[in-house]
Amino acid sequence: MLLRPTIKLSDSHYLKNPEETELGRNIVGHSILMIEEMGIEQFTFKKLAEKIGSTEASVYRYFENKHQLLLYLISWYWTWLNHRIIHYIEGKSNRQERLEV
Repeated sequence: MLLRPTIKLSDSHYLKNPEETELGRNIVGHSILMIEEMGIEQFTFKKLAEKIGSTEASVYRYFENKHQLLLYLISWYWTWLNHRIIHYIEGKSNRQERLEV
């Protein structure tokens, strides 16, 4: 799996923080790959659980449903993107230079 910066999201985006456990990180990482591969309509927690060698109930301990998981993934992405933008413009005092970055 790819290394990701620690990003804190609102507790409303999950039931149990997936960043705190290996299983949670596997759920997030594999769900991204599976949604990309098969689309959100075909993606299910049952298929995800089979892929990661766990139970469907364990996935539901982290996310109420796939809609909540999708909101988590989208929120994580935009928070991460914001983090990168701030990192790249840090120390640049010229407004034009900041805009170009």
